[in-house]
Amino acid sequence: MDTSEIMKRVIQYNFGYLVVRLPAFVSEFAGDTLHTISDSQGRDISYFGLDRNPWRDFDDLFYSEQLAEKYKSIRQKIIGSKLNSFSPGVCYEIQEAKEILELSNKALIRNELIMITAESDISKSGEQDNVLGFDCYVDGYGSLLRLGLFQRGDIFNDFLPYLNTNGMFNSSEQISKYVEAYLQRYAEGGLEPIDAAQSDIDMYLVSRVISDPV
Repeated sequence: MDTSEIMKRVIQYNFGYLVVRLPAFVSEFAGDTLHTISDSQGRDISYFGLDRNPWRDFDDLFYSEQLAEKYKSIRQKIIGSKLNSFSPGVCYEIQEAKEILELSNKALIRNELIMITAESDISKSGEQDNVLGFDCYVDGYGSLLRLGLFQRGDIFNDFLPYLNTNGMFNSSEQISKYVEAYLQRYAEGGLEPIDAAQSDIDMYLVSRVISDPV
């Protein structure tokens, strides 16, 4: 294997593509993200982060035995992917991700394609023109934005001025401070207790991928 091929494989582990539900179609079992919150300027904001039922419709097609062998193979690659501790898995090939999006939206257009990257520098993102913001993820729990601010915004009032119109933060520093605050405040807010150190919580840059018809 030559050096370029090795580097390509290493880079793949820094980012991946996800098919996720649009906020209005996020299932209730994934948290209270159907509701908007009002920021410090009175704007109603929905959560457009990474924890929006990733692969939900694709999985439903698999379990109802409606996937062709080609897509069963792609699904296995997603399950076996390794991007930090993001257990839902990612797709490394954008063309495959676009095909999954088309399958997922066949009955009803309720999904979109996003890219998540473990890099903290926006300039390193291939989708920087469509950056949505910074999110975080704890394996076994989900996004602390979804679990916290979008359930009990009242105990995170000091973070509302920094929330962007996509329900995330514009810098890795802001999301890091929010993670620290969640770990300190979840008990008083009756929120999901997280059995993890801050250093074990992964942060991601989330970008929207504009998908042309396959």
